[in-house]
Amino acid sequence: MAGTLGIAKSTSLSGQDLGLSPPIEVKSLRSGSTAPAGSADGKKGNLEIRDEDADCPFRHSSLYRSIYVYPTYNDTLSGWTRDSPLLSERGRSGSLKPWPWLEVDAQTRKDGSGHYDVTGQMGQYTLEHIVRYIMTHPRSCLKTDDPANAKLFYVPYLPSTEFHKGRVYADGESYRTTPFAQAVHDAIEGKYDGWENEFGLTSKYWKRRSGADHILVFSEPLHGLGHPRNRRGSHHFIHTQRQLRPPIIISIELSTTFVNMYPKCASKNIVSPYPNPDGRWYNGHFDREALNIREKNNLGDVAKSNAALKAEKELVASHDGGSNNATANLFDHPRPLTHFYNAGRHGTCTNVRVALKNDLKCSPSVQALEKAGGSAGYFQIAMQLATFCPCPGGDSPSAKRMFDAILAGCIPIIMSEDFVWPFSNETDGRSERNPNDYSIRWKAKDWVDRRLDDKCQRKPDAKDGGFSEAMEGISADEILRLRKGVKAAADFYSFYRRSEGKFPDNPLQEGILPDGGGAHEIVKELEKRAWGQRWAACEAELKRSEGKRKTDPKQFLC
Repeated sequence: MAGTLGIAKSTSLSGQDLGLSPPIEVKSLRSGSTAPAGSADGKKGNLEIRDEDADCPFRHSSLYRSIYVYPTYNDTLSGWTRDSPLLSERGRSGSLKPWPWLEVDAQTRKDGSGHYDVTGQMGQYTLEHIVRYIMTHPRSCLKTDDPANAKLFYVPYLPSTEFHKGRVYADGESYRTTPFAQAVHDAIEGKYDGWENEFGLTSKYWKRRSGADHILVFSEPLHGLGHPRNRRGSHHFIHTQRQLRPPIIISIELSTTFVNMYPKCASKNIVSPYPNPDGRWYNGHFDREALNIREKNNLGDVAKSNAALKAEKELVASHDGGSNNATANLFDHPRPLTHFYNAGRHGTCTNVRVALKNDLKCSPSVQALEKAGGSAGYFQIAMQLATFCPCPGGDSPSAKRMFDAILAGCIPIIMSEDFVWPFSNETDGRSERNPNDYSIRWKAKDWVDRRLDDKCQRKPDAKDGGFSEAMEGISADEILRLRKGVKAAADFYSFYRRSEGKFPDNPLQEGILPDGGGAHEIVKELEKRAWGQRWAACEAELKRSEGKRKTDPKQFLC
């Protein structure tokens, strides 16, 4: 990718206003940055809620009618008109080429393919679609038509859609930096010709705060303004996703290494959970299927299941852990299986995945699932039957399974050193949310050696009984505590709300506004970054570290 990859010297928040009346500036006590007077840290302004916004889920946000969404190519409803001052000279000329991802997006939505195949692999890379709906849906009320007074600017670029072109696996051509990705990259670096000539939009508002109040969304852990190829780790976050530059980056992954190296810059950006747009999570389909599997395979009585933890049986006996009835709420009752794990042997951390697969295949939980028909039809259902879901790293520290487990009420066991939970104190030290309330962490390096041989017998040199023994060692009280935390986490990590029997199987294709806890968390996080006020602390952090930083890691830690 062309352009300077280092830290620019002049990226002050004040910037050039280009004819706009400069706001009165005050210091934000939390970020050390600047924001217009009377609105430190994005607190609620004085806008009256309109009658048509009475049912908008974000109507009480301080960003109510305060985010400007750039016009979309040739869409007059979004403000794309020949006489619009938001268009550049090239945009008004009529000679601009269509934005290529728009046609792909329209066709895949019509067909229910690509990112709109919510049961397929691409469903996990739909953050750019989710955020777009949050910004532009008719029921949302975040969008303003007044860019001069906007607190934030949303860039309607869909890099994952452009990269995949409707296919699961991108072709070789897609790995090249596109003109649009290059245009965004250059705008981030203060060069705006590409923005004006490729996007056809004015650069006026990029220049006002050097882009610190602009929102960019990256939907994939290993993609941004291009593909990192074999350069992963912090190198990818810095160079491919530009996370050390002024704009607010919403992405589905950061790493422990990156957060420790750049805590202020990490908290400038927003880490989001992987979206799960499969409506069957929210309309009760998987819940009902899991209950049916329990009943058909004699798994309804946890007390009699040889695959259940002793601790779960203790909870049944004491009645502290909820009902033993198979019709009880799946978030509250004890589980008939100790664990569920089913993942490939790929990625950076292959050794721990191999050890997990080999040792757990000997467990009663795997045998019970095989008797019930593999993973009981869907991994989502198997997760709802299990107490624990081991989650090792793969091609990157995170995986959608971490969040699938939460939605299924299965306690995640994180075995990925570099993984950080979104919306928590692992990504932002100012957060009071502690992932220890809803997950367990084991160091992957402690589990790379197999404990059991091919005949499921303990190896002579094994230092302990392995995964199953370790899970059996977790107390009933701890399981009960974690289960309550998982139930809470299932709300703030879900972009849609549960609506028994009334929710479509494909909310993305049907254009349903994301109004779950995850959507509200995104909006709350953006409130804290209004006017780009966290960039100043990041910029100061980078200046302090100049000449001191070591080479940025190009690999993730297992």
